[in-house]
Amino acid sequence: MVSPAGIQEVVDFGLYGYALSRFAGVWVGLKTMKDTIEATAVVNGDPHRLDFIHPKLDLPEDGLNIRLPDTPHDQEFRLVNFKRQAAEAFSYANKMDRRVWGKAGAKIGFVAAGKNWLDLAHALSLLNIDEPEAQRLGISTYKVGQTWPLDTRGLSEWADGLDLIVVVEEKRKLIEVQVKEALFDDSSTRVYGWHKGDEHSEGKREEVFPTRADLNPIWIAEKLGGILVEEGCGSAGVTAGLASLAETRKADNAPEIAARLPYFCSGCPHNSSTKVPEGSRAYAGIGCHYMVQWMDRGTVGFTQMGGEGANWVGEAPFSKRGHVFQNLGDGTYNHSGVQAIRFALMAKTTITYKILFNDAVAMKGGQGNDGGLTADRICHELLAMGVKTVALVYDNKEEIDF
Repeated sequence: MVSPAGIQEVVDFGLYGYALSRFAGVWVGLKTMKDTIEATAVVNGDPHRLDFIHPKLDLPEDGLNIRLPDTPHDQEFRLVNFKRQAAEAFSYANKMDRRVWGKAGAKIGFVAAGKNWLDLAHALSLLNIDEPEAQRLGISTYKVGQTWPLDTRGLSEWADGLDLIVVVEEKRKLIEVQVKEALFDDSSTRVYGWHKGDEHSEGKREEVFPTRADLNPIWIAEKLGGILVEEGCGSAGVTAGLASLAETRKADNAPEIAARLPYFCSGCPHNSSTKVPEGSRAYAGIGCHYMVQWMDRGTVGFTQMGGEGANWVGEAPFSKRGHVFQNLGDGTYNHSGVQAIRFALMAKTTITYKILFNDAVAMKGGQGNDGGLTADRICHELLAMGVKTVALVYDNKEEIDF
């Protein structure tokens, strides 16, 4: 798993991923988020600009890639004994993780990847810390590119001599646990992430970077500033930065008198097709039609993509309501939602699926729906599955082939 911090790294890490997958015989995932993808940037698009190093390792003669015939035991043997080590070695050889600020002899280290790296850089600026100031305060920063498996060799080299490492990481912790594993034998280095404090004394642990919601530069700056003060690195610039953040929070008390909520695109059939009769209830799903939950259209609740209606299968026997609507996008129907409909049929559940056909995967750029499904073909599929009543609602201007 690699985590780019910006558009250029999306390109570079993508090329790295191809090279790594061939070297170590592994799938490589690229973590993309709106903060690092929905941006405009000038990048170097030359696909031959990067030259990857292939480290020398003691590997099986037949390599690490999957092949036929291949038993689960063979796959597990290569994965445990070779693939993870090969992925770490490839990351180390190509410097996917690196020291950015500071030098050997620093006492406090900050670690982050992807969006959180951008947040960390912003947070340090809020604390009036630039590269020279970081070096003066004994701070070093470490940017992780490959979050799994972590290059423990490179991390250990960077962490040598540090008193404290703070891992800036959102949601479920992936880097933090690997850092602690890599430094397990070095009891002199403390690691803060989700919590800080004595792990064995309940009540003394302070939450730093929670696993819920997201992180933002202000939160990160406040936490890091507090840690720096505790560690005796509370310079005048850090103190001034914390004071400024505190004043900003005090001033952020204006009532919200208007809100600009996301809405459907102009002309999208979802504007009308998500409406339900008065007194009815509908479920949402994963798709742009999820937004109907804040549009006062009797839609309450949602489920995972491909599970649309499955929640009502479990709820219906215990509800006084005899029927619900379930919104389902045509793209989701095509790849997984059709199975949820078959499940509802098998359970003999009273439910009306509203398959919202707009022939566009709007959440991912507006490309056409894969598979060539048309509205009439979906109707034929539903009838073949055993759905009792199918209604096709369309505008006269649309060409429908029955």
